[in-house]
Amino acid sequence: MSLEFATQRLRLVPGAATPVQGLREPLAERLLHGRAAVLAPALLGRLYALCGQAHRICAEMALQALQTPETPIHMDASQRQALWRETLREHVRRLFLDWPRLLASPAPEGQALAASPALGQSVLPGDSGLVEWVERQVLGMPWLRWQRACQQNPAQGLLQWAHAVHNPLTQALVQAHRWAGAWQVPLQALHTPQPGAQVLTELASALRADGDFARQPRLRGQCRETGCWTRADDAWLPVPDVWTRLAARVWDLAQLAQAQGAQRLHAGACALGDGEAIAWCEMARGLLVHWLRVDAQGRVERYGVLAPTEWNFHPQGAAAQVLRALDAQQPAPPLAAAAAVLVAAFDPCVDYELAPAGAVRRWLVHELSLAGGILQVVEHAAAREAFARVLQLRLEVGKLAGVELQALRFALEAIAPGTLLEGAEILVDEPPGRAWCMGCSMAVEIVQRGDACPACGGHWLTPQGGDALRVVDMQVA
Repeated sequence: MSLEFATQRLRLVPGAATPVQGLREPLAERLLHGRAAVLAPALLGRLYALCGQAHRICAEMALQALQTPETPIHMDASQRQALWRETLREHVRRLFLDWPRLLASPAPEGQALAASPALGQSVLPGDSGLVEWVERQVLGMPWLRWQRACQQNPAQGLLQWAHAVHNPLTQALVQAHRWAGAWQVPLQALHTPQPGAQVLTELASALRADGDFARQPRLRGQCRETGCWTRADDAWLPVPDVWTRLAARVWDLAQLAQAQGAQRLHAGACALGDGEAIAWCEMARGLLVHWLRVDAQGRVERYGVLAPTEWNFHPQGAAAQVLRALDAQQPAPPLAAAAAVLVAAFDPCVDYELAPAGAVRRWLVHELSLAGGILQVVEHAAAREAFARVLQLRLEVGKLAGVELQALRFALEAIAPGTLLEGAEILVDEPPGRAWCMGCSMAVEIVQRGDACPACGGHWLTPQGGDALRVVDMQVA
């Protein structure tokens, strides 16, 4: 994990006037100040490991602009391939690793991810193995058929596709639509600039004048957003709601896999004056901007990084609008589930906690993922035994299993629509916790882990029962 996310966490507070809290530190300037600017590509590539190639390329182009100030800079072939591979790989990892966690959807088969050509070091745009893998594991249909269905009206086409194709990714999208489809947020895009564009001068001026600008950026007094839904090639794309932003990751992945996929990612750099340059590139999470100023010896005086997270999670930005409108008085599980969908749409790898941090965050990462695992067990059984729906599902949730039963019931209810569990009666057996006491050499009953032995008061206990979560049986049709 990169230092950027390992040490800096956002705090999301639904219903609050300031629903996004926690400014991230300007790590790039802290790392580079006073050092030779030529070290920037390697150092930033390691600092921001999640998108290291994008940061390295931006830094390289900025340095090149300093060396040839009269010439606009574009990516060379090797940089383009490196950025394309990183963006492709990032999309695949978010879809197959983060979506099941954040959206409480069934996890795709592990072998599907392991076998993805997108993870290979030599994959190229349009490789037949890559296109076939995307068609089989992501789209569920041939690329040309999917493209025709989505091209005319992408938002509607993507929704129809999600309902028509049954795989873990479409299930995640269908489940997320209950929230994200209702969140109508006007798009205020941070558009990808061209060399010499006025916006570059404005961003550089703001970074130069305000050391905190990169933490809460605005453009011309407005909050903006950036993501794979704001690509220069997709300026025509209608983005009516948060769900379309979420589904745009599939749209972008499908386009990137094709023969001209690397050409989708625009980047450039230009000099702004003596010892000053700005660079930008489109990466998986949106538009990345680097700005630097060096002294006469080529040492870094200032270095600013404008990352997608700061635009998208600005306290007055698009994600904040949705968070502010959420009912903070509703039970913790639906609040956590709604926040998870929002994060998955705007930036699935952002590290965050939800207020009240302890209980809600735990419900989010535990019970919602458990519900997805239960659904996966049911689906595997359906594939073996050829049944169409579950009438009744009986679970065993031991007292020592560490499961909040109310949260688990909500999570199962949330993921049920459109799955084999829709309409199913959920029954839960709660066997008591049993443990062997090493002190008095006998089996005892305890209520929760950490309890003392009721006989001797000691804590040398080894759980022996009531610590499992399992599917007991099902009535099916």
